[in-house]
Amino acid sequence: MKILLYDSLGTITDAHWGKEQLALPQALAQLGHEVIVVTGDCKLKKVPEKFSLVTTGRTRLTLVSLASETLGLLEILRREKPDALICHRRIPATLVSFIERSVGLFSSRERRAGRGRPLLILRSDFISEPARSPSEIIETLLLAVHVRAFDRLIVQTSCQARKLRWLRVKSPAIWLLPWGYDSSVPNDIGVARISERLPIILLVGRVTRQKAIEVLIRAFSKIHCNLPGWRLSIAGPITDPPYKAELLELASHLSCEQLVSFTGWLPKEALDELYRSSSLFCQPSKYEASPLVRIEALLHGVPMVIADTGCSVEWKARGAETFPVGDDTALSEILEKLALHPDLRERMVRRGSHQNLMSWGAAAAELQSRLESAALS
Repeated sequence: MKILLYDSLGTITDAHWGKEQLALPQALAQLGHEVIVVTGDCKLKKVPEKFSLVTTGRTRLTLVSLASETLGLLEILRREKPDALICHRRIPATLVSFIERSVGLFSSRERRAGRGRPLLILRSDFISEPARSPSEIIETLLLAVHVRAFDRLIVQTSCQARKLRWLRVKSPAIWLLPWGYDSSVPNDIGVARISERLPIILLVGRVTRQKAIEVLIRAFSKIHCNLPGWRLSIAGPITDPPYKAELLELASHLSCEQLVSFTGWLPKEALDELYRSSSLFCQPSKYEASPLVRIEALLHGVPMVIADTGCSVEWKARGAETFPVGDDTALSEILEKLALHPDLRERMVRRGSHQNLMSWGAAAAELQSRLESAALS
């Protein structure tokens, strides 16, 4: 089967996130499929050397000019004639879908020969909670338009599936396929080491206002006097420098600036080590879709404290503690309780480590099964 994956690799120069973006197509290629990864939203003129090393054999990576993304994707579809098109970028992909349905990509001769159009699939990662602001209402309305342009919809969480059903999408068209993980990382690594970890509260993610890092700093400032030796470590690229400056000023105002550090972007090996040495993981974001960092924290055995967003009900079942979005008082109480009681942290890790996560290989096998069933129908 020839599969074309259309994704946004704007972070393609980031070795950590870039690897995750290419993990699924690589796993599909290992199952014998020919996979073409097409990327837009990228200013690169050529494929970086490190990606040529992982896109050999039955996997190819093609760059599409941002200025002509839709036309470029249409041309690749016409030339390659894949059996399935799996899209992550919604707006250009929706335009392509509407054009294909209205005009068609194949000649009448090809259609008579049995060469139908490709199965059009949207692999969408969106906020599953009810809309709370004008921008989220607009996002929901746009989503309702986008989803109707595709034959199937891949979602990562049960909450996203419920939102699509609320938008009148029929259940058979929804495929629940969670984010995969690197199967080389054992998922019980933290249990044996819980007492050996450093007194670090870790946040992993871009330094941007969506992540609500100020909530964590305020919460920590209320309890750090009761937790000697504990500190905050914020790991991730600084995408909003003015926001980082505000956070440093806030930490200084709250007299905890010496206990808050920003690592910036870290290579995977360094980030893995930071996960393994941290005692708590915190994600206080205002909103999330299906964040990959939660899977990483779970695999590395770090007890999780997360805001009540991003389908938190699934993560509570995996042992995470949750708190209302923006409530720094509730967060401080949870962090202090867990910091002072390592037995509670170990219980959280044991409850989470036995959850049946899906490796990228298993995710690819599940997707293959769904594609084959859809092709037969």
